[in-house]
Amino acid sequence: MGKSDKSKAPPPLIFLHIPKTAGTTLRTVLKRQYTRGRRCEIYTEEAFDAFRGLSVEARDQIGLLAGHRTYGLHTLFTAACRYVTVLRDPVARIVSHYEFVKQNRDHYLHDEVVRKQMDLSAYVTSGISVETDNCQARIVAGGDAPPFGQCGREMLDRAVQNIDRHFAGVGLTEKFDESLCLFQQALGWRLPLYISMNVARRRPRAAGLPPETRALIESCNAWDLALYAHALLQLEANIQAMGGAFERRLDRFRKVNRFYGRLWGPVVCIRSRCGL
Repeated sequence: MGKSDKSKAPPPLIFLHIPKTAGTTLRTVLKRQYTRGRRCEIYTEEAFDAFRGLSVEARDQIGLLAGHRTYGLHTLFTAACRYVTVLRDPVARIVSHYEFVKQNRDHYLHDEVVRKQMDLSAYVTSGISVETDNCQARIVAGGDAPPFGQCGREMLDRAVQNIDRHFAGVGLTEKFDESLCLFQQALGWRLPLYISMNVARRRPRAAGLPPETRALIESCNAWDLALYAHALLQLEANIQAMGGAFERRLDRFRKVNRFYGRLWGPVVCIRSRCGL
C-alpha cells in the first residue's frame, strides 16, 4: 500500500522565485496547494543549509521547494522534479526593483543606492548587483554565474532549454491570471485565489521612462528580453491550444477572485501592516 501511494504522489515542485515578478503573491497561492509538512522554503542560507542537511528520503517527501535560488535544485532530489517560475517584462522589473530598494531600508542594496544618490540609469550600470544584469535568465539558466556585464548567448540557450525540458509552466507578471489558470490546469491545483502581495508603495511606471533610459535597460538586459519573448510565445500557444474553454475558465476565475479580494483583502492589508 505504501509503495502504491508513493507512486501516485506528484513529483516535487520547485518554485524559482525571481524578485519583483509577483513571486510573493504566487508564493501565497502555492502555500494553499501544499500542506505545511510537505513544503519547504529556502529564502535564507540557514534554511537552505537545513534543507541540504535532510536525508535523501526526507527531501523526496517534500512536495514544494521555494526560494530565491537558481535552476539546479532538482539535483538534491532522487525523485524527478518539475519547476515553475514567473517572469516579468525586464524593463518593468528593473524599475520596480530600483524603487523597492530605495523604499526598503532593510534591503541589502539600500544603503549604497541612497548614499551614492543613484538614479535609475546609474543603478542599472553600477555593477553593485547582478540583479540588474539579466537576472531572470541567470536564475533560469543556473550553472556558473557570469560576472556582471558578461552574460552571453550560451546562457540564454541554456535557460530556454531548461524551460522547454524541465518546467511545468512559466508564468508572466503581465498575464498573472492567465498564468495561474494554466498552472492550475497543468498541476491539478485547487482554485488559485490570491491577493496581490509585496507591492511597492509608490507604483513605478516603466511606460513613463525617458527613451534613453529604457534603451539603456534593454541593452543591459537583452537576454532577459529574449527569454521573456520565448515565455510569452509559449504561454500564448498554450492558451490558444485550449480554445474557448480557456477564456471561460479565465472569466470564472476572475469573478471569483474579485469576490475573494473584497472579502479578505482588508484582513490581509491589516496583517501586513502589523507584521502578522
